[in-house]
Amino acid sequence: LRYFDRIIRDDPILRRVQVEGEIANISRDRYVYFDLKDEQALVHCVDFDGVLPETIQNGAHVVLLASTMVYPQQGKLELRAISLEEKGRGQALLALEERKRKLEKEGLFRPERKRPLPRYPRVIGLITSAGGAVLHDFANEVNRRYPLAHIVLSAASVQGNNAAEEIRGALRALLQGSEQSVPDLIVIARGGGSAEDLSAFQDEGLVRDLAACPVPVISAIGHQVDTTLCDLVADSRASTPTEAAILATPD
Repeated sequence: LRYFDRIIRDDPILRRVQVEGEIANISRDRYVYFDLKDEQALVHCVDFDGVLPETIQNGAHVVLLASTMVYPQQGKLELRAISLEEKGRGQALLALEERKRKLEKEGLFRPERKRPLPRYPRVIGLITSAGGAVLHDFANEVNRRYPLAHIVLSAASVQGNNAAEEIRGALRALLQGSEQSVPDLIVIARGGGSAEDLSAFQDEGLVRDLAACPVPVISAIGHQVDTTLCDLVADSRASTPTEAAILATPD
């Protein structure tokens, strides 16, 4: 990898490359890490020199001047930012903002339409991935606080191209269950992730399904800093699955 890095750094073309795309997955630590993507490809980037403005967000459409390097510890080809020109906001972000404005205008996010949670839920429906830590964390907290509640899992993918449809199907399955298993309350949950990871929870069809849900909904998606359209339409919002269990049950 060090040999590849030396070849790439010495290449006169790769020493200064100009790449246009949409910023995604910004992570600010000691340095700024981000991805640059378009419809066909994605490349990892790093900013060691404060090139990216602090105000820049995921979805920004930029032209990046960068040098190419290999990061041996992770075996990654990366672009090191030299300068950046912002060309406007990305199409995905613009579409999301337009969707949010439309749903907001229809009143789906109004505080007065949000319902109180049942005080003593008999059945709690949980929509999440079957294999993730969310199920474990949520069930442990419910069983510790209020073991009388019965948790019904309706499993679905929580990221990826088909996730929104799977989550909608999981919601329908909960509501069409037997009389004994129909929930008094539904929790939709996943752990943190990038904006791309959480994109299923920005789906308009899913938001409308949650708005029409006949029982109250708690949204526990991502972290506190992440806000999805599902968070806005839900009757209550939790920052973690454990907090969702606390909201859902008495002690």
